[in-house]
Amino acid sequence: MAKRRLKKRQIEKPNQELLAVPSQPDHGNARVISGVIDWLLGGVVSGLPAVLIFAILSGKSKPVTSLYVYLSAGISRQVTIFTALLCLLFGLFYYVFVPWKIFPGQTVGKRMMHAKIVRRDGKPLTFGLLLARQFGFLVLIEGAATATSTYVKVFITLAARYYVDAYLTMFWFVLTLISMVLVFGNGKHLALHDRALGTMVVVEPKHN
Repeated sequence: MAKRRLKKRQIEKPNQELLAVPSQPDHGNARVISGVIDWLLGGVVSGLPAVLIFAILSGKSKPVTSLYVYLSAGISRQVTIFTALLCLLFGLFYYVFVPWKIFPGQTVGKRMMHAKIVRRDGKPLTFGLLLARQFGFLVLIEGAATATSTYVKVFITLAARYYVDAYLTMFWFVLTLISMVLVFGNGKHLALHDRALGTMVVVEPKHN
């Protein structure tokens, strides 16, 4: 009988050790570095349509730092608005589709830093939640967190025929700053969007 108990403990021990290695809340460092990576890569991905369309219509191949150069190059307002929407669609792919289907819970930056978006209630991430977090909050509300948000400013300015860049830049900067203060100022390191949507960022253990 004693031998059976001993064997049972030996069998169960490895499983207990395996389960005892939980992901830890990110203390902010991995999150900031992955955010910088995503700002750069997300900007490149979302900016691809702008560069390609400008090269086709103008015959010039050069970096497009702002869609306003379209207007100065004689490209119509309607085409510029369409390009802004296309850039946002590419940004949607990077920030929402990638962590939904390609690297579950991870953008490229987060994958590089072994960080992951999870729900605080333990349930699986859904497309709707990622859309609200990654696009609704990071791009549309905390716009300074992504380079993709620049196309939101261009779209609204051209659609409304009213220059909103300065107002949105200031609004986004304040909200992003508040979000960063929250990340470093609470135990679970929850940003503004995490508090609103029930998510958090964890750092997964590295497996050799």
